[in-house]
Amino acid sequence: PVEGIEQKFNKRLVLDKLSRRVWVSGQELLPPLSVPQFRLLEALYDNEGRVVSRQDLVLAVWGDEEAVGVSEQALDALVRRLRDRLAVLDPNHAYLITVRGYGLRLDNPPV
Repeated sequence: PVEGIEQKFNKRLVLDKLSRRVWVSGQELLPPLSVPQFRLLEALYDNEGRVVSRQDLVLAVWGDEEAVGVSEQALDALVRRLRDRLAVLDPNHAYLITVRGYGLRLDNPPV
């Protein structure tokens, strides 16, 4: 990962907002995440260890204008695709933890 920017280098998942790149277990995630996947991961990364409500995630990914018509299934599908992408580089750890009835949290352990 690029030096000189705010990152959590001692964590298994590192997100670089400036270059919009993601590393998992020291390997860059390629091809890059889609814009919605990156926004979802960014919202969770910014609140690491805290539960983020489904509504807050919808707003973070789709914004105020588009969020009105977003279904539960659309968010679930996006979460599933992001989980699949992260699992390619680290199949033994679940980074996105579902908190039933509320939302998600990012579990990003130390290296």
